[in-house]
Amino acid sequence: VRKFLDDLVDLDDEFILQKDNRRNGYYPTFVKNRPEILALKTTRHHELIEKYLECVVDLHVVAIVRHPAAAINSWTKSFKEFAKKGCVVEDDWRTGACRKGDVGEYWGFEDWLNVTKHFVALSKKYSNFELIRYSDLVRQPAATISALFERLGMEMDPQTLQFLADCHTRHDPDPYSVFKSKVVLDEWRQELAPSIRDQILRET
Repeated sequence: VRKFLDDLVDLDDEFILQKDNRRNGYYPTFVKNRPEILALKTTRHHELIEKYLECVVDLHVVAIVRHPAAAINSWTKSFKEFAKKGCVVEDDWRTGACRKGDVGEYWGFEDWLNVTKHFVALSKKYSNFELIRYSDLVRQPAATISALFERLGMEMDPQTLQFLADCHTRHDPDPYSVFKSKVVLDEWRQELAPSIRDQILRET
């Protein structure tokens, strides 16, 4: 685990560093003032998170949980992640089986439910596991991140504050852009099929 993290420090990979999204303006580009801190985003292999926590003493995990209906709605709207894979909303929203190609992939409502329960358990067991709501990030980005950084022992950089001030000032249609208006919180209420929406709400 330590070697995996160490290898990331000097890795110059187009996809992992999201260079294309940075060039297109969908992601910001920061000057690295704290090169001793490595940040890694992952949406896979949640089953390994506890192993990371056990193996690396100076590791902090920050898990972001989005409303399940909003998460499913966002996924099914992304052509690249859903329709392009041959997925059908009515058939695949629950299991996400159409999207799973390997171990460690999590798609669909059932995975959302299991992973979220796992995150809650980890947040109770490990002091270096932080669980935050996506809705808090959208509604109060500066306050939420400031409190998070304080718990992590990190200082708020002016670049971070500027990004948090800018992230909701425009709405990029690209599904991978981090620049979105606050409508992302409630779009699911109108866009998700009522039958799916109601089942999700009943089970959460």
